[in-house]
Amino acid sequence: MAIGNEDVEALERAVVVGSAGEELGVVHGIYYDNRTDRPVWVAVGSGTAGHGVSLVPLTTASLRGDALHVPYDREQLGRAPHHDADRELSPQDEIDLYRYYGVDYDTGADADADVEADAMTRSEEQLRVHTASQPVERVRLRKHVVTEYRQITVPVRREEIRVERVPVGEADTDAPDVEYAGPVGDPGAGSPVDDEQEVVLYAERPVVTTETVAVERIRVGKHTVTGQETVGGEVRREVVELDDATDPEVRGTPPDDVRRG
Repeated sequence: MAIGNEDVEALERAVVVGSAGEELGVVHGIYYDNRTDRPVWVAVGSGTAGHGVSLVPLTTASLRGDALHVPYDREQLGRAPHHDADRELSPQDEIDLYRYYGVDYDTGADADADVEADAMTRSEEQLRVHTASQPVERVRLRKHVVTEYRQITVPVRREEIRVERVPVGEADTDAPDVEYAGPVGDPGAGSPVDDEQEVVLYAERPVVTTETVAVERIRVGKHTVTGQETVGGEVRREVVELDDATDPEVRGTPPDDVRRG
């Protein structure tokens, strides 16, 4: 069964399978006949180094689901006349390709000869949108030091002197023994002498130091978020004008895409 315009959607996502059942590549583009506006060639991205795409005729291919089966192998596609995907096929390009694949040029070009000679093909442009990944932002992870003031309350201790007075005669196990042999003013009775004691008092003072410790590990990752964007553009379509002023046989209501002149 010939491949027609109703198969274009399946062709656009088709995997190309060769004569031995091996995968040759994927369809990168579709070429249409300028006269019949039907698909006649597909561009296969075979990944061959140094080349663009390989063109394969649809007259020898068959579409089975999402797979396009062709009677060629990878070597044949690699030797085929290659073509720049952004350039339109010239008549000589088609002749060279048909000759290489062994397809009669007239047969390939006239595969749709059932189109009536007096028919006119009306064409229109269609929007085709694809997505391309482009860099939009570069993120760099950098750290720097921020100085903050912190205040902490800590308990501190200090020594204070305490004087305890104990009346004479009361037992005081903690009091030192004092030798006293007589009343004050009696030099011969062991009069007390001037005495002095020095006590060192200690107090705690806060000592502030800083220590760098690891508190957190930060990783930077990325993930893909899928959104929707609406795009639009101008397209052109052909309108057939019907001039029936002198022919009564063609008078009547014209089709939607036909405008009377």
